[in-house]
Amino acid sequence: MTGVTFDAGGLIALDRDDRRVVVLLARASETGAPVTVPASALAQAIRRPERQARLSRLVRQPTTRVTGLDRVDATSVGRLLAASGTSDIADAHVVICARRAGQPVVTSDPGDLSKLDPTLTLIVVLRAEPALAVSRNPPRERRLRSNPPCSISARRACWAYAGAAPHHASWPRLPTGPGGPRASLRTAGRRTRPKPKRSCRRVPGTTHTSATSEPSQS
Repeated sequence: MTGVTFDAGGLIALDRDDRRVVVLLARASETGAPVTVPASALAQAIRRPERQARLSRLVRQPTTRVTGLDRVDATSVGRLLAASGTSDIADAHVVICARRAGQPVVTSDPGDLSKLDPTLTLIVVLRAEPALAVSRNPPRERRLRSNPPCSISARRACWAYAGAAPHHASWPRLPTGPGGPRASLRTAGRRTRPKPKRSCRRVPGTTHTSATSEPSQS
């Protein structure tokens, strides 16, 4: 085994305990094959070294070579980007390191590397999806309603007033009046006393009139 070269996707897969990457590294450790990690790819993958134990262990292995982007490699990367019409410096650096070491590249995005070098040998691992943060108290799901919420009795009154819904046999028929369905709902089934009629009469000896109430005769 000639060893492997990692790009940022392969390092992220190792950090997330991808079984295929773990097996590749175990086989390389048994045979003493070198593992090449370009410094630009490592910079894309590492965020918290104290929590990324697998990456920290990999770069500390005696068979791991972390290749920096020096003057010679920077010139080669620029020429490769100009020839391919791309702009990803880290991917171009991975290709330069893999060519020099004669190793396949462990990647999760073979399309970008194939644009840089179609003859490159690739070991494709599945792209790891980011874990979704689950909230302990998820927000309530809002219900979209065409009308504001109201009581059942008021809704029946609106239906009876508008005549938009069929009347059910078990529902009491609500009268409607000039005040609308809600006004009819308030006075439905209630006994109302007749209002007294007011009449004006002249008080003898004065120029004023007094208003008296007389009960209406029904």
